[in-house]
Amino acid sequence: MSLALVGPVAAMLVVGAAVAWRAGGPSSAPLDPTSPVRLTVLAYLAFYGIGSLILLVTGESGGPGPLLVGTGMLAFGIGAWVAAHLFGETPPMGREAPDAPAATAVAGRYWAWMVVGLAVVGLVAVAV
Repeated sequence: MSLALVGPVAAMLVVGAAVAWRAGGPSSAPLDPTSPVRLTVLAYLAFYGIGSLILLVTGESGGPGPLLVGTGMLAFGIGAWVAAHLFGETPPMGREAPDAPAATAVAGRYWAWMVVGLAVVGLVAVAV
């Protein structure tokens, strides 16, 4: 059962990573990993993707965990693609942007209460 899932999980990881990689960085530098989305893709594949495939191949997992990892990467790729089309291209990190507010994902005001509120929501979600 678990060996039959290696192909679909690997396909979801590859497709999701490719879509997120392409959408999550400057189109002028397709191999530049210095954007938040591209670094997330590398970390996700290193920490979760490879381990999930190893668990499937060794038979230590029946499939639900690795399937969740594969669909998570696929969902991240779709989200990165949608965000790139709605908010524009992500600039690489560590470089000065000519116009800082225009280089952010969403130009607007920073509200501390919103960040604190979202942190509380996140902590409650983890606790539940």
